[in-house]
Amino acid sequence: MHNRAYIPRRPALRCLIPTAAAALPLLSALAAAPPAQEDKVEATLPEVLVLGEALANPQGKPVSASFLSEAEIKSARIQEPQDIARYTPNMNATDSGSRSFGDVYSTRGLANTVFFGAPATTVYVDDVPFGETFTYAQRLAALHSVEVLRGPQPGIVGRNTYAGLINIRSRRPGDTFEGEANAGMGSFDARNFDLWTMGPVNETLGFRFGGQWEERDGYLHNPMTGERVDSYEHWGLHGGLFWKPAPGWEVSLTAAWDEHDGGAPRLTSLDAPVGFYEVTSDTRGRQHLTTDNQALRLSYEADTWKFLSVTSRRNWDLDPYVADLDFSAFPAGFIELYQDQELWSQEFRFSSNNPDAAWQWTAGAYASTGEVNGTGFRTINVPSPIFSDTRHTIEEDMFALFGSVAYKGFKPFTFHAGVRADWVDRSIHQTHDVTMSGFPLPRSTTDLSDSWFHFTPSAGIDWQINDNVMAYVKTSYAFKPGGFSAYSDNPAYIPFDEEKSWSSEAGVKTTWLDGRATVNLAAFYNDVDGYQVERSFTQADYAVFNADHAETYGIELETRYALTANLDLHTAAGWTHARLTDYTDPAGNVLDGNTPPFVPEFDAVIAAEYHLDSGFFARLEYQLTGDTVFDDFNRPDFVQDSYGLLNAAAGFRTGTWTATVFATNLTGEEYYTNMNTDVRTGAAGAPREFGVKFGVKF
Repeated sequence: MHNRAYIPRRPALRCLIPTAAAALPLLSALAAAPPAQEDKVEATLPEVLVLGEALANPQGKPVSASFLSEAEIKSARIQEPQDIARYTPNMNATDSGSRSFGDVYSTRGLANTVFFGAPATTVYVDDVPFGETFTYAQRLAALHSVEVLRGPQPGIVGRNTYAGLINIRSRRPGDTFEGEANAGMGSFDARNFDLWTMGPVNETLGFRFGGQWEERDGYLHNPMTGERVDSYEHWGLHGGLFWKPAPGWEVSLTAAWDEHDGGAPRLTSLDAPVGFYEVTSDTRGRQHLTTDNQALRLSYEADTWKFLSVTSRRNWDLDPYVADLDFSAFPAGFIELYQDQELWSQEFRFSSNNPDAAWQWTAGAYASTGEVNGTGFRTINVPSPIFSDTRHTIEEDMFALFGSVAYKGFKPFTFHAGVRADWVDRSIHQTHDVTMSGFPLPRSTTDLSDSWFHFTPSAGIDWQINDNVMAYVKTSYAFKPGGFSAYSDNPAYIPFDEEKSWSSEAGVKTTWLDGRATVNLAAFYNDVDGYQVERSFTQADYAVFNADHAETYGIELETRYALTANLDLHTAAGWTHARLTDYTDPAGNVLDGNTPPFVPEFDAVIAAEYHLDSGFFARLEYQLTGDTVFDDFNRPDFVQDSYGLLNAAAGFRTGTWTATVFATNLTGEEYYTNMNTDVRTGAAGAPREFGVKFGVKF
């Protein structure tokens, strides 16, 4: 058993944020923040409720965005951020088979790197930001709505949104007691149960509490041992208290805890002559992950302005991750990883609160401090025994100021302008010990630090042509900071530089047939300097390089159509052309014109839902993902061809009861959701599954 060595972190910001939390009541007395607001999509379209400050009227805002109501979230069986990406045009999330560890989210061709780059697509849940992309493993519960904004959003939230924002809202307690319980079972001996309840404690205090449990056998089978190697079990608890001490005020304290316990990563060899869902690994894999988060939210709303303060802490702990290095019966070696991140953040937002005023404005500040600790052990048995031990600590401090203004005094035009300033400081301490054939080599130690400052201007104009048509254009100069690749065996490859993009878009939003249909179309262009590309060299040896120049451009279309009183249609489609136009790697390989990894060429979803007043409903959907490359060389061995997934569900629902039969991947498509080039493996996509689910509201 190996013990992790943690390096003490700098205390400055660690002390600053709790101190800010203690000062919040005083600061809140000087300002104001908004309670949740609700608006409906017009006419007979399915009801779409959007909470929060970002967007209150989907069709009336000049931004390319997708929206999912509570009903749509349930129909699409959305359970985690990955699922949201699959219903959003020009957005993709890989699935490493490891509960977000190693996942990549790409939006319009802009992506995070696998392990150590900053997020390109930012996730917020109830005004609380997530940390690095590898921490996005969180089961979502008691959801109210989801909004996805594509493109940079410099003036909406505190944490940097380089490529886009996923903004998730949970249900909040009202004046009556309510709750919901669901239980299901399905293929691979899957079983699950979840429960949430909320309501008033007294006239000023409300509560929310819930929990989840699920387990299933693995998709992968080892014919040598007869085991299902990637079995999975999850437990989760979440809750909150919501206090309204005076008119306009709200104070909430929320917390959640999740534990994921599973077998091997869902990886199979790309070379072994076995079945698609078979693996002959000699190493018993293991993944154990725990997460917990807490948040204090204070808000106040006045007649003309409002204020929000959010103090949060998020912790993510992978302990351990064990995987084979050759995914065969030959004992070539294995890897054992430990990694955790703790993130503290503080955010303040001020904004106007009169939608009829000619001037609309927002201003805010954000600060966070985080630490990533990791330990990686590699055992390589051929051609001679090699033991490698890499330990690292990466610290990050971040500050941001942001603001935006809109003027609509020249109707039918509205002019928008914004500015954002980000300062990011990162440092790494890494040690690397190697023993070869029983002889230890000299230890290598790396201590590096760097900081980045970026000024982000943005501007736009929208034209309300008539009550049913709005056109807009907008542009922004966005940035993603550089960092350090702690898994690199070559010290020269550890640091990497920032990425900057001049991002522009134009779009039109239309409503038709007396509100029964909406059709939204957008086109975008990103001119990128320093595009960050991650590459693996040997087993668990990764580095991030910067391509001098890249460009991405494309289009996206979303439609909703209430075809009849009983039949709703939804389509979303995106096409992205992404190229590394000027890219010579440090080894001298000229890769100009290659496609960046993890960016599908296109994606689409078509869904039809039929529902009767009697309670019967049926849903049929088809998800399409275009060709995707998984390495910067664009080698054919690491390309997933386009594929489609056919999903269906049917059942009965009343105001109290719901019973559903569902099926996913009905055609039995075999596909990879990720590929690992160093050990030549792929993360096999979920096979055909069937299940039933029962729910009751009370």
